[in-house]
Amino acid sequence: MIVALLILITVVTVLYVTLPLLREPYWQYVNLNRLRDIYEEKKTGLWALTDIDNEYEMGKLSEDDYRALKEQFKTEVIPVLMEERRIVGEAIVGLDNKGSLNEKAKEAALSEVIRICGKRLS
Repeated sequence: MIVALLILITVVTVLYVTLPLLREPYWQYVNLNRLRDIYEEKKTGLWALTDIDNEYEMGKLSEDDYRALKEQFKTEVIPVLMEERRIVGEAIVGLDNKGSLNEKAKEAALSEVIRICGKRLS
């Protein structure tokens, strides 16, 4: 009887602690590391496309090579851009040019902390 009561109390306690965590909406800054990675991939891919354009304009690449390389890099960069758009659309997170959170993202994170904790952290 005592064992059953202890098991019941344990189950109720676990549910009491975990249910609020499961109900919390997706935090807006969870994907920040992935967004930084995507930012670097995007920067590298766009730099490669610009480099191909410059080499073609200087005459270092033939028309066929230029088109083939441009298509290859476009097919590599487009999924990165789509992933960035998906994450930013979901999370409303923004990075500035240095890869850190912009003011809008900081304010969104702060309001989420205030919503969950009920008070402003100092």
